[in-house]
Amino acid sequence: GFDEAILCQGKTVEHLTEIIASARAHQARFLFTRLSPAQLEGLMLVGCKLGPEAAPLLAASVSRDSLVQLDLTGAEVGDDGVAALSRGAFHSLERLSLGSNGIGPAGVEALAKASWVEQLVELRLSNNPLGPVGAASLAAARMPRLTEVGLSDTALDDSAAGVLARAAFLPHLTFALLHRNMFGAVGLRHLLDAGATRAAVELFLGENPIGDAGAEALSAHLPASLRVLWLNGCGIGDPGALSLLRALDGASLRELVLSENAITGTVSEAILERFPDAVLV
Repeated sequence: GFDEAILCQGKTVEHLTEIIASARAHQARFLFTRLSPAQLEGLMLVGCKLGPEAAPLLAASVSRDSLVQLDLTGAEVGDDGVAALSRGAFHSLERLSLGSNGIGPAGVEALAKASWVEQLVELRLSNNPLGPVGAASLAAARMPRLTEVGLSDTALDDSAAGVLARAAFLPHLTFALLHRNMFGAVGLRHLLDAGATRAAVELFLGENPIGDAGAEALSAHLPASLRVLWLNGCGIGDPGALSLLRALDGASLRELVLSENAITGTVSEAILERFPDAVLV
């Protein structure tokens, strides 16, 4: 097997990285050259840890007219790998997942310049250190068809949220995964003013310190289309929760998550009376 082949090389630790990279590239070449590009519509290599050296092989092997969905979550392609993918000719690609790949601002900048990025309807970049600079590149990308975005745990603070608010795609989002970032009420207001929730159906904002001020601001921007709302661990107390409850009167929510907040018993009871399946603990 792969591990045994590495151990049998008898190489020193200094050479181990080179051996792994070589073996991964060899395995990637073996896999990608045996794909049937003319028929391939979806390729999921989640957690395969291919490394950046495999990305050019993938781009050359499967960048054809048929590929619609590509999921490389946890493939560890990094900025160099994303740059290689961005040079590929993915003529039909609509759904791209690049979460947990060690992608920083340079990788996002390369992605934003890809000739095919305007085709995307879904882009997931969660668990990558994008920060304000990466957010700026993402906001500058022309993605008129984008309706689903995953940006959880991407180091988006208030400043980064303000930069992201420039993105033309925000008002078209039906799915926004933004939990586990660092923006508070100020950053949230930037996004709300840019129309980030205007078309929202599923909205995940948990583990961002928006507090009551953020919850009250959000209450004024909740669309009738909303079906899923996660605000766990946001530092929301009774005032914010009551504001949300009033705003959601008449809403047809399928999921409401407000756990790990400072909501007291009386207000919790009022929420559960309106939404019996709400998660508050």
